[in-house]
Amino acid sequence: DLRRGMTPHLLVVEKVAGRPFNREVMKNIGFKYPSPEVDFVCFHDIDLLPISADYRRSRHPAMIISDGLDFSPEFIKHLFGGVVVMEKHHFEQANGFSNNYWGWGFEDVDLRERLLRINVQTDHRQGLLRKLTQIDEGS
Repeated sequence: DLRRGMTPHLLVVEKVAGRPFNREVMKNIGFKYPSPEVDFVCFHDIDLLPISADYRRSRHPAMIISDGLDFSPEFIKHLFGGVVVMEKHHFEQANGFSNNYWGWGFEDVDLRERLLRINVQTDHRQGLLRKLTQIDEGS
């Protein structure tokens, strides 16, 4: 919240060309660097352009995209990715993202399950984001 004197930190983490793709390793690394200086984090896929989204702090970890994905609104309610905001201590308690997923798929749901196992509920907020075209889908 910039009105309270907080300084936002923006960190872009990119995979090394020619190496296998693991989104969650990159997100865990991206969390590690600013972690000593932040209390709240947002994991944001680079291919999602916000049209209308609420990035404010949240009592519960929250996915802030409800429209703009190639999925039905009902299916989106089962996801926990794309753009997620949460308190730093929730991410640490859940032991971050699993590093066991390669390519695309299920890593975000795994984080939601990790949070639920430590009794941290997750939310979904309204948010319209536009998916940008990618040449490389992360394989």
